[in-house]
Amino acid sequence: MSDDYWSERYGDLEGIASTTRGRCHLCHENVVLALYGRTGLFGGDTVTVDHLEPQVFGGDDDADNLRIAHGNCNSLRGVKDPEAIRLALAGTTDEPLSDTAFNLLSVGGSVAVGVAAGHAFASTNQRGEREFNQAAAWVAGLLTFAFTRELY
Repeated sequence: MSDDYWSERYGDLEGIASTTRGRCHLCHENVVLALYGRTGLFGGDTVTVDHLEPQVFGGDDDADNLRIAHGNCNSLRGVKDPEAIRLALAGTTDEPLSDTAFNLLSVGGSVAVGVAAGHAFASTNQRGEREFNQAAAWVAGLLTFAFTRELY
């Protein structure tokens, strides 16, 4: 935990940001925690903490109720349903994946592609049996993993 990204009220901002892989939970764009502050302090890039259940409706400061958002996105949302704002801003009602979910999907997808490639590029041995192509599996799996990490 870094003291650089600590809020007296909300605590560990990096922990809150990890629930969406450092992306605004509303527009899905990356946030820069160094720009944390009051809405507008750093223009459109200002980073704020949003309450999934608004405080006016009883939402508290528990970590499960907090998400990172750009100040402008947070202001646009107000007390509206976050899914409606996500749909308008990001084209989806889902929030960005957490670090853990993203890592699991990256690894799982890479393994699946590798296994498929190993079978698709299998060779035939002298007895006429198909043999799994380990090289194709490794290459396809690693390329998929690298591409996934770069793309998202």
